[in-house]
Amino acid sequence: MMSTKITTVLILAILLVFPTALALEDGLQTDCLYYFYGKECEDCEVASASLLALQIKYPNLRIEKHEVYRNFKNFEMMKAYFEAYGIEEDSRSIPVLFSKGSYLIGSKAITSLVEEGIKNNDDPSCPELSAGKTAVGILGQGQPPNVLKTLTFSLVTGQALQNMFAPGMLALLLILLAILSATKTEEEIVKTSALYILGVFLAYLLFGVGLWPFFYDSQLHYFFYKIVGFAALLFGLAGVQSFFTAWELVMPSSIRVQVKEVLRYALSPLGVFVLGLVGGMFTLAGVSQSFYLLRDLFIGNFMRGMVLPLMIYYIAVAMLIFIGLAAAFHLLRSMMEHAVETQEASSDAKRERWRKHYQRVLTFCVRSTLFVLGIVLVFV
Repeated sequence: MMSTKITTVLILAILLVFPTALALEDGLQTDCLYYFYGKECEDCEVASASLLALQIKYPNLRIEKHEVYRNFKNFEMMKAYFEAYGIEEDSRSIPVLFSKGSYLIGSKAITSLVEEGIKNNDDPSCPELSAGKTAVGILGQGQPPNVLKTLTFSLVTGQALQNMFAPGMLALLLILLAILSATKTEEEIVKTSALYILGVFLAYLLFGVGLWPFFYDSQLHYFFYKIVGFAALLFGLAGVQSFFTAWELVMPSSIRVQVKEVLRYALSPLGVFVLGLVGGMFTLAGVSQSFYLLRDLFIGNFMRGMVLPLMIYYIAVAMLIFIGLAAAFHLLRSMMEHAVETQEASSDAKRERWRKHYQRVLTFCVRSTLFVLGIVLVFV
């Protein structure tokens, strides 16, 4: 009877100690792994979550994580390991996990095989660049290891085209339209448009190369296009109303003089350029993720020779909306002048009356456009 009790106690003790011993054994896993991933890599999210769970399970497991889409040094380090492990160019992708003498590429391979690999590995040392082509591994599917390969021509073009219709860009468009409505000649239209577009272009370019991080603030972008939209709504409404009635807003002479002086500076070549530059700054929070990525890559010194042309191309595509407006306004003004000059048997006085009539119609069209787009920006 006594021996039976002793046997039972020993069995219970073994059952209690055995799981603890296994847990200790698991906790003593001290393998060293190098994990390379990208911030915009969707496949990497699954692998990262799996490795995080593995680290919780094995506290002594050493996993060095290296982000390669934003960090050029990490990218170069990953390339060195790809070459050292004899992985062909066409087979390279992320996420990728290197251990001593072996590797796993792709989230599926990492999530399903890494735990088994560290249990069977007797060498806890870190991966070495002298692995040679004797290294073994699993080639799974992933995403390009070079972030620039994810920024395809179609993607950059598409996001730049979408950027043209962001609320901030529409606000800049309304400002340009209001400026163009004050021009008198076709030459003024070309000059004014060029200076304004140059200002906006420069704002985006300087932001892209790392200046003005303050304008990341989305609240500035929001308040900017709301204020511009409200101003355009009131300005357009006043213009539409004056077209159908003889009533006009009369300002005190002192205020009228000050307004004219401000407008004179604002519509000067320097003033138009500054309006484009400053207005462009307030819309920077509305650019797409592709542009933010290009900015981060340039700041991080990641292949600037390839990043800068892509950035300039993106900005140039986004400027097409302003170029289109300027071209349309120039065409309308040319058609108006042509209609005036082709009036048969008309005296100079009659031609001048026709010119004023067409100018009034053009002004009505501009004010109507300002009114409609102002409503869109206010209530968007």
